[in-house]
Amino acid sequence: MARRIWLDVTGVRPGSDTAAYALSLHAALLAVGETVLACHRRPGLVPITPEALRDLLILQPMEFTGLRQAPAYPDPLSLAGCDADQALPSAGDIFVMVTLAGDAGRFAEDGVRLVAIAANVTVLSRPDWREQAEIDLATEWLAQTAPHLSLAVVHSPEAAKVAQAAGIRAPRILAAAADAGDPLSEAAHPRPFIFASGEISEAGQTRQLLLVWRRLMETMPQGMLPELVIAGPVGPQSQDVLSQLHNSRLLDGRARVILFPTPRQVAMFARDCVFAIAMAAPTGWGRGTLNAQVAGASCLSAYQSYGSVPFDPTNAASVAARVRAWLVDPPVKPPVMTRHWDGVARDLLQLLAA
Repeated sequence: MARRIWLDVTGVRPGSDTAAYALSLHAALLAVGETVLACHRRPGLVPITPEALRDLLILQPMEFTGLRQAPAYPDPLSLAGCDADQALPSAGDIFVMVTLAGDAGRFAEDGVRLVAIAANVTVLSRPDWREQAEIDLATEWLAQTAPHLSLAVVHSPEAAKVAQAAGIRAPRILAAAADAGDPLSEAAHPRPFIFASGEISEAGQTRQLLLVWRRLMETMPQGMLPELVIAGPVGPQSQDVLSQLHNSRLLDGRARVILFPTPRQVAMFARDCVFAIAMAAPTGWGRGTLNAQVAGASCLSAYQSYGSVPFDPTNAASVAARVRAWLVDPPVKPPVMTRHWDGVARDLLQLLAA
C-alpha cells in the first residue's frame, strides 16, 4: 500500500487560526500529489472527508456591533454519530498532528511515523491564556505522544524555544503562508483604517490593542487617527475584551469588529488598509502578519517575518508611539509575500525525507 498522510485535527476549534492552518495544509498536500486522510481521535480514529472537514472547521463570519452578545470560544469539533476505526494508519504512514492534544503514541507501535506540526504552542508558553481542558490535553500529549515523535515542526524561533523547554526534541522551523483567498472586490471600509488581524483573546493581545488605541485617541487629533478594523476568530478569555468594546461603544464608533472573517474578507482588509498591526504572540504561525504581507501592506508585528517591523505587544506606550510615527511618516510599502501553501507542503515533505 502506498504511503498515506493522516492529518489529525483532534482538539482543533472551528473558526480558529489552527482550523485555517489545517484546511490550508490539507489542501496543499493534496495539491502536490500526496494521499491525505483527515481524521480525528475520539478516542478511536474517525476519518473525515475533505467536504466534511470544511463544514466542521469553518464558521460563518459575523460583525460584532456591541448590541448583541458575541459568540463564546468555540468548542473543539464534535463528530458525534460517526463510526470510529473505519480505517487505521499502517506501517509507513505518516500521522500529522496540528495540535498538542491527547495520546496518539499507540500508532507508533505499528510503524507509523508521528509528526507534530504545532500551529500554536501558546498552551505551553502561557497556559494562563488557555482553557484548563486544553492544558490537560497538552500535558497528556507531552507525556504520551511527544516521546514517539519522528519530527516536530514549529513556525518561529520563539516557538522553537518554547517547544524545547517543554521537552520536545529538536523542533524544526517551517515558515507558513497566508490564507488562500482573493480579496472581495468591494471597498473594505468607507474611511481610512488600520487593520488589526488576529485572534481576539488574551493570547491575541486584544486587551493591549485597546490600550494602544485609547492612548492614541487621547493624544492625537481625531482627524489624524484612522479608524480601527479588528478581524479574527474568538479565542479563549475573549469575553472581557468584547465587553470592553461593547461598553466603549466600539471605541466611540472608531472601531469595527468582524468575528471569524473569511480569507476573502481578510485579503480585502489587508489590501485597503493604511497599514496593518499584528499583536498576537509569536508562538503561533503568524497568520495576521502573513496575510498583510501577501497584500503588500506595511505591518507592525509581534511575529517576525521578512518585511514586517517587529515590536513588543506588551508595551502599549511603545506600540502607540510606533503607530503615531507611521501616521506622521508613512512607511515604504514592503515587497509582496510570494510564499504559497504548495511551497509549505513541499518544504514539509523535504523535512520528512531528511
